[in-house]
Amino acid sequence: MLGLWMIAGLAHVRKQEEAAKAEERPEGKGDKDKRHNRVYMDDRSWVNRRTKAALRAIEQWRTFSSRVGLKENEGKTQIAAKGKKCKEELEKQRQEAAIEKSSIKDKVEVLGVITAKTRRKWPKREKERLQEATRRADRLSTLQVSRVVKRVAVQTFVLPKAAYGWVARVPPKAEVGKLTAAVWKAVRKPRPAAVPLAEVLEGRDLLTLIATRQFSIISRLRKQEKTPWTKRPQGGTALGCLRATLGGLGWTLVSPWKWRHGGLKETLQIEEADKGKHLIRESYRYQQLRKFLGGKRREAKELKGTVVDYCKYNVGKTRRRTEAVPEYRAVAMGGVPSPAVMEKGGKEENCPHCGKASATHEHVFWTCPLAGWEGEPPQDRFVRRFGWYRYSQTSEENDNIASHMEGVVKKIWENRWGKRKTREAEDLRGGGE
Repeated sequence: MLGLWMIAGLAHVRKQEEAAKAEERPEGKGDKDKRHNRVYMDDRSWVNRRTKAALRAIEQWRTFSSRVGLKENEGKTQIAAKGKKCKEELEKQRQEAAIEKSSIKDKVEVLGVITAKTRRKWPKREKERLQEATRRADRLSTLQVSRVVKRVAVQTFVLPKAAYGWVARVPPKAEVGKLTAAVWKAVRKPRPAAVPLAEVLEGRDLLTLIATRQFSIISRLRKQEKTPWTKRPQGGTALGCLRATLGGLGWTLVSPWKWRHGGLKETLQIEEADKGKHLIRESYRYQQLRKFLGGKRREAKELKGTVVDYCKYNVGKTRRRTEAVPEYRAVAMGGVPSPAVMEKGGKEENCPHCGKASATHEHVFWTCPLAGWEGEPPQDRFVRRFGWYRYSQTSEENDNIASHMEGVVKKIWENRWGKRKTREAEDLRGGGE
């Protein structure tokens, strides 16, 4: 019934609008004044270049609703004007149209999206939406289900809630940080793991998700030739927000609607929506890997002087294996401290293979005669440390390295905590704790 009412109402309003335009339009003149309508359930939104036409549509909907026995909620009416001249005209014609002054807004909310022409404060509605997403993540952390189920739940119920409505701006970093902490608590990353590596392999960054949505929206509008290019986009616009985000991710503008990333050696074009969203996510992963390598963790210091090129690693296959195998997930994220590191922390521990004291990562995984690895260790020091897949190696070589490191991790865990730490328990806990 609601659908029939909306369809009939739209037909009535359009018919009345065409009749009014025919009376106002001089003979032989074309109609350049189009109104853009959007309807969802009982929410009706429209944009018009002329104040009189926009206000007339309100009266037409009121008339139609009265005829079919429905009552309009006048308190939900929102009218906003762009520019000083339009605001003055709106105030003048509002009185003639018998519209309450309280309906005139500086910012409007359309289908949950709050937008305004000028700088504005953070609305209560947006804050509540982020807080609710954070509470959902907190509730997920209490469920006694596998990490895989929690990961899917986060992607289904948490991130879409938090990312909705950010068209021309991004949420405050402080609130994003709270959400990120709650999400990682829910999916239980390996406790000693490096957060940037976890972001590369399982990244659920809210700002990156928002950027991909903004890119998709602008790409569709660009195809319809509805978004002009501006050298200096104004604040509070989708294009200005997207350009700022891309700049933060390392993209350099080379021409209108085209960006270049020096590290990825890729070109981003607004017309290629799907590829563009993928490249935005890739640039975030690239940035997180550089952040790890420039950090103060012992693994990063050991790799100092080694060229680690993100483009050489098959992050997709590495990520899929981390989702399936807890032991591999732990070592790939730097979540398996060696016996030597444990001893520095005050806990005595020996090599799980030969019993050597103060056994380093290199010894436990590669140089110990009883470790089970035949031949020379991988030449890539990053692979020796984390076991990531490389494009230059065959699938068999990559799988052999990963399988070997998984077996060593399992022995380390059994030696450290006993055989009670099974794969099922590790999957539930999140790996490497």
